[in-house]
Amino acid sequence: SPAVLLENPDPPTPPKTSFQVDVKVDDARLVSAVLNLAARHPGRSSRLLWGSFRQRTASRCLTSAPHVPLFASFQRALVMLAAYKLGLLRHLHIYESALVIPWRLHLANFSILGPFFQALFCGPGMTPSGPGSPGGLGGICTRGGLQLTYYFTDPGWFAELNRRGVAVVLFGCLNDERRFEICR
Repeated sequence: SPAVLLENPDPPTPPKTSFQVDVKVDDARLVSAVLNLAARHPGRSSRLLWGSFRQRTASRCLTSAPHVPLFASFQRALVMLAAYKLGLLRHLHIYESALVIPWRLHLANFSILGPFFQALFCGPGMTPSGPGSPGGLGGICTRGGLQLTYYFTDPGWFAELNRRGVAVVLFGCLNDERRFEICR
């Protein structure tokens, strides 16, 4: 059982350090074990950012401890992005504290999603592009050739999420200033 691994851990995290837990398995015992571990260390649950990229598991985390900061599931991230692109983000109830996303997301592995995103985010005659591309629409679309990589690093989206109190955490390939600036 995954929960057994958490029974007697020696916390490797210094007392004042925030930490993130991605609950990979939709298991009520595992969610409970993570909460119990955080509760054993006073003040730790307020510095815990937890959740899952799977919506069902993220919902279990939210239901178990609505007071603990939650990061958005992949499904909720897509809903937030779609709401932003459609000008409806201000009407969306956001219960997450953070959005944790890769710097770039390759949708080539999601053959059904590729056309969906193109239809949703790109106007007629427009195709996906990288962030900062000239003529692009929010760093996603441009007139020209089809690319199979879609970027979710729209600075306007990030700024709007920040205004709503949602932290944006990017991971992967941000090891130089140029890439970091693209994401800003």
